[in-house]
Amino acid sequence: MTKQIDQTKKIKFGRGSDFVFENVRFSTRIVKLLVFYNLTSNWKKYLAAFAVGIFMAIGTSLFIEITGLYAGGSAALLQGVARLIYVFIKKSVGEKDWINLVYNILFWGMYFALNILLFTVLYKKLNRQCIIITFIYLVTTQLVGFGLSMIPHFQEFTIFGNTQTVNEHLREYNVQCIIYNPNIWPTLDSSVYPAKYDWSFNNLITDRNVVPDSTYQDILSLNIVRSFLLIVYAFAFSIISSISNAILYIIGGSSAGTEMVALYVSEKKNRDVTVSLKISQTFCLIMGGILGSYITGIVICPKYYSGWQYIINANMIGSFIWILSNAFFLSKLFPSQKIVKVEVYTQYAEEVVKELKKYNYTSPSTIVNSVGGYSGVKNNILMTTLSLFEVPSLISVVREIDKKCLITANLIDDCDGNISVQRHKHIEEKPKKDVKKLNNLSNAENEATLLICKHLNVNKKEIKSIALQTQGWTNKIFLFKFKNGEKYIVRIAALDKLLDRNNEISVLKLLANNSEFDFKFINEQTGDFIRKYIEGKMVHKHIIRNSNFLKLLADKLKKIHAIKIPKNCKIKEHDNHQYDKYINHIDQKYQKMYNDILEKNKHLEKCLCHHDLTPWNIIYQKRKHSLSLIDFEWARINSYYFDLANFIREAKIHNTRYEKIFLDAYSKKIDIKIITEYLYISSFISYLWTYSIKAYKHILSYRTRMWKLIKKFYQEIIEQNK
Repeated sequence: MTKQIDQTKKIKFGRGSDFVFENVRFSTRIVKLLVFYNLTSNWKKYLAAFAVGIFMAIGTSLFIEITGLYAGGSAALLQGVARLIYVFIKKSVGEKDWINLVYNILFWGMYFALNILLFTVLYKKLNRQCIIITFIYLVTTQLVGFGLSMIPHFQEFTIFGNTQTVNEHLREYNVQCIIYNPNIWPTLDSSVYPAKYDWSFNNLITDRNVVPDSTYQDILSLNIVRSFLLIVYAFAFSIISSISNAILYIIGGSSAGTEMVALYVSEKKNRDVTVSLKISQTFCLIMGGILGSYITGIVICPKYYSGWQYIINANMIGSFIWILSNAFFLSKLFPSQKIVKVEVYTQYAEEVVKELKKYNYTSPSTIVNSVGGYSGVKNNILMTTLSLFEVPSLISVVREIDKKCLITANLIDDCDGNISVQRHKHIEEKPKKDVKKLNNLSNAENEATLLICKHLNVNKKEIKSIALQTQGWTNKIFLFKFKNGEKYIVRIAALDKLLDRNNEISVLKLLANNSEFDFKFINEQTGDFIRKYIEGKMVHKHIIRNSNFLKLLADKLKKIHAIKIPKNCKIKEHDNHQYDKYINHIDQKYQKMYNDILEKNKHLEKCLCHHDLTPWNIIYQKRKHSLSLIDFEWARINSYYFDLANFIREAKIHNTRYEKIFLDAYSKKIDIKIITEYLYISSFISYLWTYSIKAYKHILSYRTRMWKLIKKFYQEIIEQNK
């Protein structure tokens, strides 16, 4: 029997009657330095690397070079080498003005030279973007650091206090070595008072009853204080360096040196980058400390500076504390191998999954149907597991679909199994690794692989690499490279109510008959196909504004528009009113002009039109001076004015000399007034089209731009009709 709650008891959730409930927006803080994950433009990443380089150069100068700490990693090893060479030179030539310059060149220059060598070795192990970002950071750090070191008396500047050894003789040779031995001075005779004794170095050598120099230092306790300050400097620099390193890793670079090697090893072995860092930094620190603090002392005077204390000195201990602190903070800021379970409570879980697939999201995902325990409203829970640093991208996609849904994220301490994780793409992947990738492909990629193996009668082992070329609204395009050098394009088409695949297949067959494409397979039911890869690049602004390219494009369009359509080839004529159900989103005056233009130009000659002629649907080979048009999904029978106007609008060359070059190359008889009218027509149709699909952020942005163009071309037509 179910026990009933005593209704006489006053049970309240919350803190009492003085509080009210309201919706409060929480934001996940599981991912640190979120803003840097959202840097998509290369120039922003390069600017960030430059800023971090300046930040680290100042930090290294103030917290490492001046204080006497070791930087960790290969920098620590080279610091030791630089100090050893400096001592040898000074012992040989004495005090010279140029000696400090030599030391600074060695301190900053050797690290730069080593990294040039590492860039050469790792060029094919890390991707080009990683190399560029790292190189920008390296050059900035070394130049700024060297410049600061050349400022007069800069070495005397301190933040928390002086950390140079009280041993003036070691300090004279720039040997950073603070030792502390409390077991020496208590055994001294009580008659010995340090302040009354001549503790100069010359006296230490000649006086038979000398008290060890370390004893005098420890009695005054100066080295104890300076040892503590070294730890403060080390802890502060660990925060600076961990922030800098995390930013560099996030934007796709590294902090150079052994850190670059550690990043490669962490991805190769699937380990946390901080583990590799601690190992490499500790080894180099020990070697650098032995060279820069112990062997240098032996070079100066083996009689007094060869004790074991000079190996385990405060500078070494402080540097080791820096390594541990840096690894701790870096693991919090950039947990490279952490896995997160994310739950999204939304009514649009299926739409979110569809959008994630467009970004080639392959992490395991599950949709659970649920009912609100309080509201009774049907809802969905999207559960997925992914790498922690991919969480910002996931949240960004979810927010495009549902701005108010609840998202929770929890770190997973341990897991067993496979999960797709992001890593740097190598410039040249070895064939064996590419074949292994086939076992872990996304559904579309796997489908494309099976398709090409079946219809080209090839084995998976013959495939060298697979790359996602484009991912549009209605298809995914994959580039297959074979070991024999051949390249093929495989399209996996998606079903779309706005498209007519039968119409597209008719167009593709017609183009194949006219040698436009070399198709190896076409599925008339699904729209999937295989064709030979067309060498070249998608055009950009500088190519568009090239008269030779515009003339070539005009010539290509004329040939397509001149293709004779057989009677048995059923290609649809463009329906100018297919989006009329959304026409209420446009004012009456704009509707009237649209209809008036269509009526006025209904006599224009009709031909086969691409109907989606945009710069990204053009493949251009500059060397061969040739181009090809791709993506004929929207091809229809229409006036050639539509293709001309659509390209002008998308290429943004209206009312420029490039528009005239393009139109003159197509035909001297083109009516510029009709071009303006069809600019209005194409903008009008594109605007209405945005209401036929999900209103994502970039669709809303495109809609806004089309609305501005409608008003702009409307005014132009009014002016030209006056």
